[in-house]
Amino acid sequence: MATDLRMFLPRKGEMMDETISILYVEDDELMRAGMRFLLEKMPGIEVVAECGNGRDVLGLVLRLRPRVVILDIALPGLNGLEVAALLHREHANVAMIILTGYLETEYVRRAQSLGVFAYLLKDSSLAELEMAVRAAASGKSYVTSCVSKYLWENQRDTGAPLGTWEPITPRHREVLTLVAEGKTNKEIALVLAVSVKTIDKHRTELMRRLHIHNTAGLVRYATRNRFVTA
Repeated sequence: MATDLRMFLPRKGEMMDETISILYVEDDELMRAGMRFLLEKMPGIEVVAECGNGRDVLGLVLRLRPRVVILDIALPGLNGLEVAALLHREHANVAMIILTGYLETEYVRRAQSLGVFAYLLKDSSLAELEMAVRAAASGKSYVTSCVSKYLWENQRDTGAPLGTWEPITPRHREVLTLVAEGKTNKEIALVLAVSVKTIDKHRTELMRRLHIHNTAGLVRYATRNRFVTA
């Protein structure tokens, strides 16, 4: 089956290391074309490739080394969150942005747990999109006003506001998985070859970022977001 994929050369006179290079992943061809046009109107931003299937993303990232990957959630092959999980594990230096039509607790939480730097809706303003791209490229998180309101108002899962957007790191994910498997701090420290004090620090930071207040809450979060099986 033909793959809906395009790669682009830098504009004449531009050096790639002077731009924010973007891989844009969206299955709607008209949406991709329009978004590429809008992104490239922004100074210092270059769309180096676009594709419409989640299975093409890892190969493109490996070849082109984009600084930012913008992902829709509803994609054929692999959905955007499945792609984000692979990128988080294999290409942690790539900044990810979710650009979607879905605003649901499960998706927002999952994206946050996978190190996504920004979660935007498709009706976000161009100014918000540009700020998100520049923030992600600089290693900073960005949350739109719409998602920010949602994060604070939605308390369904934890009984506490989700708060600010702070993606957890790959090391946090390792610690969270081991906690959910029932390991003690001492056992986790042995597995990861670090001190118990370091594990204490990671657990404290995890709870702060996820607004969870005890180990049982961490285990529930890890199970719900498929870090471990129930």
